[in-house]
Amino acid sequence: MTASSLLRSFRRAAFLVCLALALAPLAPSARADDLPKFSAPEVNDFVKKYSDFVDQFVKASAAKDEAKMKELSASMDSWASTTGPAIETKIKPEEKEAFDKWMGALFEKLLAASTPPK
Repeated sequence: MTASSLLRSFRRAAFLVCLALALAPLAPSARADDLPKFSAPEVNDFVKKYSDFVDQFVKASAAKDEAKMKELSASMDSWASTTGPAIETKIKPEEKEAFDKWMGALFEKLLAASTPPK
C-alpha cells in the first residue's frame, strides 16, 4: 500500500468516526493533550484510548512508519463501526460540547499528521 493510499484510507476512517459520533462543527480551541472527564466510565476509557491512538499515529507519521500507520488505520475502521455509536449514547447532553471540542482538537492533530508538508 502506498503512502498516499494509506493516508486516503486514514482520512476516510477518521471522517467515519466523526460521522459516527455525530459531531457538530468542531471548535479548535480545546487542546488535544487535555483529557476531559465525563460521568460515564466508558467515555473516559474511550477518551484515554483515542488520545493514545492519536499520539501513536502522529509518531508513526513523523517516523514515516507506513506499516504502523496501516495498522492504526485498520483499528480506526473498527472504532468507526463499533465504538463510536456506543460512546455517543453514553455522553450526557451537558457534556457533549466538551466532548466535541476535544474530538475536534484531536481530529485537527490527526489531519496535520496525515497531510504532507507543502
